[in-house]
Amino acid sequence: MGLTTQARFGGVWQTRREITDYAGGPSGRFQGLARITGVGEDMRYAEQGRLTLGQASMTAARVYLWKPEGATQVAVFFEDGAPFHRFDWGRAECESEHLCGEDHYAVRYSFAAESWHAHWRVKGPKKDYAATTRYIRA
Repeated sequence: MGLTTQARFGGVWQTRREITDYAGGPSGRFQGLARITGVGEDMRYAEQGRLTLGQASMTAARVYLWKPEGATQVAVFFEDGAPFHRFDWGRAECESEHLCGEDHYAVRYSFAAESWHAHWRVKGPKKDYAATTRYIRA
């Protein structure tokens, strides 16, 4: 039997995110920790750290629910249980997307042995930004 989603991602990850705003707003960065906990069908991704946008700096946090599907696929949900997107960590790279009203969220994941990246591109009537997050096991 291969590696489980819990074995692959469970634990603490150093998190660095670069945000580029193409709509004229401030670009910025996030630095913090992501903790992925739980087993089986109920996993929790909890991120907390420092977000800096232009000259403003603040504490930021978010939570997602992960539900493993099959050997290497994960369905990601918002904290309230609404569906967000899916990814397959069994491949070196994969893509997914999410529509929220008129906003389109596209993500490309890339996976390595002790790190992974999420490259988001978000476009909508009032949004136009890219965010790249690097996760390194803490």
